Amino acid sequence: MNSISNNIEKYKNICAIGGGTGLGRLLNALSTLKVSTTGIVATTDTGGSTGWIREQTNCIAWGDIRNCLNQMSQKDCIPGALFQYRFTEFSALENQNLGNLMLYALNQLSGRPLDAITHARKILNIDTVIIPMSEQPVHLAAHDSDDITQFGEIKVEEIKSLPDEIWLDPNPVATPEAVTAIQQADLIILSAGSLVTSLMPNLLVTELLKAIVNSKAPVIYIANMKSIDDAIGTLTIDQQCRWMEQILGLNIIDSIIWPDSRERPDCNWIYTLVTDVGDESAPLRHDKIKLISAINRTLEKYK
Repeated sequence: MNSISNNIEKYKNICAIGGGTGLGRLLNALSTLKVSTTGIVATTDTGGSTGWIREQTNCIAWGDIRNCLNQMSQKDCIPGALFQYRFTEFSALENQNLGNLMLYALNQLSGRPLDAITHARKILNIDTVIIPMSEQPVHLAAHDSDDITQFGEIKVEEIKSLPDEIWLDPNPVATPEAVTAIQQADLIILSAGSLVTSLMPNLLVTELLKAIVNSKAPVIYIANMKSIDDAIGTLTIDQQCRWMEQILGLNIIDSIIWPDSRERPDCNWIYTLVTDVGDESAPLRHDKIKLISAINRTLEKYK
């Protein structure tokens, strides 16, 4: 890894932003480097076990945070197995994820979500800092070009036409430590995942977007291995970036990492590196070593 990470390791404070699966894999890859890494995680999920807990308790969404923790934990240890355990035969908790319940319990014991995550990291022996975008319960909402308004992440995912407005309800206060992490970062990476439900919730938090806009750090966007079948995911990368610019009021992306297995990108106004980043054993996932290599090559532009 050292031979391909020399450019990245010049950036001592990396801030990665996104949702569960894509961000967790990116954080796992970055954890092998001699850098300080912080992950800022979306907290708008309303599906499955997370949605059930939110309905019962009006708490933040734990699912993406738990997903990041799971991807960074040792799979062969009891704590890691507990955070991934899902009830299957106990009807009162059928299909509930123990990791989500543990995070909720840790929050009840510690008083704030960030403290709960810190306790979970200690249990799982994870050094990488993970911060929720906000510590307030918040939902994603959108209004599309068919004049339909949807409330809640699951409903927003079902929108068939391009959203012309997307927002958070209520408008949340950013976790202060997340704002500080962006301000102190000398490299910002927007992880792969659903643009609408994994990345945009973070960028819709006013203080987080302002910190990114005011930062002098390069902002790299990692594209998905394949298009996601929703109103935004099926657009070309040029259309996606222009939609983001329309919603946010400006373009925040400096560079894009694009998998060479996909159709050639059409975004010629943002520097784009087209390269092999696929995991041969799991084609829909980014290979961690290839991803670090791609980030390293992208950073050549900023020497």
